[in-house]
Amino acid sequence: MIQRSFSYLTKTPLIVVFLILFFGVMGFATADFFSMGYPVQGTPFDAKVRSAGCFNLDFPSSEEGDWGQRSIQDLFATARTFRYVSDGRSDRWQSASETESRHAGDCEDKAIWLFTRLINNGYFNVRLVIGRYRSIDSDLHVWVICSDKDGNTCLLDPAKQKRIWYLTAIDSGLYRPLYAYDGQNRYKYFSTS
Repeated sequence: MIQRSFSYLTKTPLIVVFLILFFGVMGFATADFFSMGYPVQGTPFDAKVRSAGCFNLDFPSSEEGDWGQRSIQDLFATARTFRYVSDGRSDRWQSASETESRHAGDCEDKAIWLFTRLINNGYFNVRLVIGRYRSIDSDLHVWVICSDKDGNTCLLDPAKQKRIWYLTAIDSGLYRPLYAYDGQNRYKYFSTS
């Protein structure tokens, strides 16, 4: 009798996990983008991210991080000035310094440059995101997410967008994250397409 009356306790965690997963996959709550991804040990993009110098980054200390160094808008505008040059099938990911010296690159090169410069300028919650621009796309795309001074989550895509977007303003069919990097950790996102 005691075993039977407490048997629901062993099933409760599974039910809770199922409900969290179900609602997490069904509804893309843009306001909590940073909490949506879960840490993983590796992704299919680790070698490319490492070769571009985006992993194990040195973060400025709180004394060094100065919001006044360069604004998000200024960094985004600079990344937009880089000429878009596809590297075709080779899909070589350039470091930020390579993109800056060539003044050219494709979506991941522009995003990598922006990602590293945001971190160097003391911004927080900066993630390099790999996913799909539109949920129906088969090709992958790379963009950056970060928090501004007020804690708002910004989406920065210097390859496709002319301005910075706040996640709450993005159409639910756009920007579907699969993986992300924050300079130290890797994240995987539930497929929302």
